[in-house]
Amino acid sequence: MLRTRVLKSIGIASFALVVSFGNLSCSDGDEVATDKDEPKDEPPRALNIMQWDHFVPEYKAWTDNFTEVWGKDTDVKLTLEWVDSAELVNRL
Repeated sequence: MLRTRVLKSIGIASFALVVSFGNLSCSDGDEVATDKDEPKDEPPRALNIMQWDHFVPEYKAWTDNFTEVWGKDTDVKLTLEWVDSAELVNRL
């Protein structure tokens, strides 16, 4: 029973990594056209995230850095708002 749970957890974690990063390359060497190659006529995309203020300082620093890098890589203006857990219900 324990082995089954461990294997399921590993499978789910592996799937989550593949889905979240999703950087697939073509095996035949053909270049894949991306949105960055085309001129932009659209307004910039924006994403606002409300995150509860985590009690582990390293998590907050990691999340700030990750969202900044992700926003630059995907050309999305990302706003990350940290909310204290006591205020979280009132803010929703």
